[in-house]
Amino acid sequence: MARVKWRLHVINLGDQPSDFCSGPENHWEVEWNSRAVASGTMWRTGHLDVRVSLPDGGTCQVQEMYGVQSPGCPQLLCIGRRVHLCLEHRDQPLKAFRRTKAPDMRWPADVASWPNAAEYSDAWRHLSFMEAASTAVTESDGRILDGVSIRFFERAAGTFDVPLDLSEAHQLRIRADDLLCLRWPLDGSDRSREQLIEEAFRALGGQERLGCVELRKLAKFTGFDGSDEDWSLEFASLCRDFGADEEGLGLDAFARLVDERSEQGCYCSDTELQELSQLYSVHPGLRETWVAHALVESAEKFGDILQVKFQICEVPGLELHFPRALCSTEPVPGFVVELLWLPETYHYQAAALADLPQSAPLIQDLVLLGGVRTSAEPVEAIREPCQYQLNDSQSEAVRSALTWPVTLIHGPPGTGKTRTAAVVALTFASQNAQSSARGCVLYAANSNRAVDVAAEAITELSTERLEDLFEHQDQDEKCAICWQEGCNAITFCGHVFHRHCLMQALRASVGGRNCPICRAALKSIEGIRLLRVYSSDTENLEFPIPRPYRYDGVRERRRFAVPEEMRRFALHWRIHNKVSSHFNPRAAACEAAYEKLLSCSAQNPEFEATRTSYLETRREARAFELQSCNIILATNCSCRRSWIPQMLQKENIELCQVIVDECGTSPEPEAECEDSDPQTKHTLRLGFSVNSIVCEASHDLGIISLRLGLLLI
Repeated sequence: MARVKWRLHVINLGDQPSDFCSGPENHWEVEWNSRAVASGTMWRTGHLDVRVSLPDGGTCQVQEMYGVQSPGCPQLLCIGRRVHLCLEHRDQPLKAFRRTKAPDMRWPADVASWPNAAEYSDAWRHLSFMEAASTAVTESDGRILDGVSIRFFERAAGTFDVPLDLSEAHQLRIRADDLLCLRWPLDGSDRSREQLIEEAFRALGGQERLGCVELRKLAKFTGFDGSDEDWSLEFASLCRDFGADEEGLGLDAFARLVDERSEQGCYCSDTELQELSQLYSVHPGLRETWVAHALVESAEKFGDILQVKFQICEVPGLELHFPRALCSTEPVPGFVVELLWLPETYHYQAAALADLPQSAPLIQDLVLLGGVRTSAEPVEAIREPCQYQLNDSQSEAVRSALTWPVTLIHGPPGTGKTRTAAVVALTFASQNAQSSARGCVLYAANSNRAVDVAAEAITELSTERLEDLFEHQDQDEKCAICWQEGCNAITFCGHVFHRHCLMQALRASVGGRNCPICRAALKSIEGIRLLRVYSSDTENLEFPIPRPYRYDGVRERRRFAVPEEMRRFALHWRIHNKVSSHFNPRAAACEAAYEKLLSCSAQNPEFEATRTSYLETRREARAFELQSCNIILATNCSCRRSWIPQMLQKENIELCQVIVDECGTSPEPEAECEDSDPQTKHTLRLGFSVNSIVCEASHDLGIISLRLGLLLI
């Protein structure tokens, strides 16, 4: 005997947010055999456990597709009434969820340069969608919505509503391009009487004929309650009257029997034929289901509902029969909608592609043309940092990154790419401090580990730099504020103070935090100030926000906490006042607001007001951290967290330089997630796989630095 089990997250839209069942109180057990199927309880909102047993020789019901290219292909595995598994999109997700592709769209691998950002974005978004759709179906961690009413505008588009409180309780993250499998049980209104008669004939057990045992089911259905002897006489009479032999009635004779309205016949209406099929079917409660696949166009909030608009996918060679009942101007009830949302990375990549036209000119040139429009001279001369211990190839890479708008660094592991990038980041940060308090460096990579390693490297070099500055100061040098000896603080611009003097001067300064001597932007008295931004999953793991109801999916999401040694840099640890000796004037208020929220019951009338107050305090604490940091470190996707671009723009913070590590291991749109600021003047890429373009390369220890430019003619 074969046994299979699934766990599904199902939601009935008529239920309340507090309704949630799992375990023994919410299961569906099915045992298939040669003639019958036994079912457990009706399913309810929550985690539904489906268990199927199929003994040797057992049968299961599978609904087939319609279409000239897929005759007899399985579409649905019918487990029970309204409980199905769609085999179509599980077997061929890219065919079922087919995204419309422009006829003249080109594949990126075949294009040397792009005429405009729109064509580039269309091509890459199509490729990203293909990967994301396959991943979404494989992981299958969506939701199944029951009791959905859908209104179709036309045969290819429609809309349905989801109560907002249910959406928040069950974490329905519905966005554009997410996948929908629409299922609607047909009621027989679109089938002819001949089809209904044949279905009833098959349900009674007829292969070629209905014998004495099978036909007695019809007699019992129509009211016959005689003895076995009485039925034997009645069966023989029916065979004679309808021209059949003693073996029983064939399909034609059965059709005449249920059409005959006289006392000799056994007339059944269309409704009765449907009931007969349901009653004696091999799989009672199962009937043909209309299936369509669609992509979400938008999901917008209107009052207390979430309105979802979708577009049905049209598959070439596959006929989508549209029942007459769905051609209504009113919402049609009774739908089951399987929601499969695309991975978060896809939406970040889509946002990056959409923002490409607003990015800096050098980023657009690099992406669309494969180079940068520039003159033969460097953009601006920047003094090379000679205080760091670099070999010749690393020094060449640093010089290139500091003077040319775009530099690519390629080299095998162990050649010092991260240390080289750390030197570049520190030098850029020092330059920004001299020119503008709004300037900032962004360091990104596709993995948390790579970003953490970069943060450690930058911190180590920054510490070395401050130690060197202290060593070169005179032992009796006096504080520039109180003019006393015994200085214990030094700025990255090289001026020494007493710590308490400097702190008092910074608190009393008007118009920003600047060095009292040279007026360079002073965001930290400890040197260069780093800010590590982690994903929302990590932040919610360590500082979860209480909700009245919060139901997770059936798949346990892998979430990682911040390593202990990185907590001093982590944004969410700083703003909650968990980093000792770290200065943030709003951190204590944020900590207090969070503690108050944790102590407030979700059923308390003050809960929403308390939650709103905490979110506002958290926003203020975040804003201070962004304003006071020199270098932001994050993964490519975390750069696209919704609040980051908005706050950078609101606080007028410029990402003057962008450094992207591990470029060769990221899809191209993912490596562009951090390229949204139109003020970017330099970009440094590490880990590229160098093919044929090499400009002034240095190979001493395996590092190759490239100035990538297109000379204007």
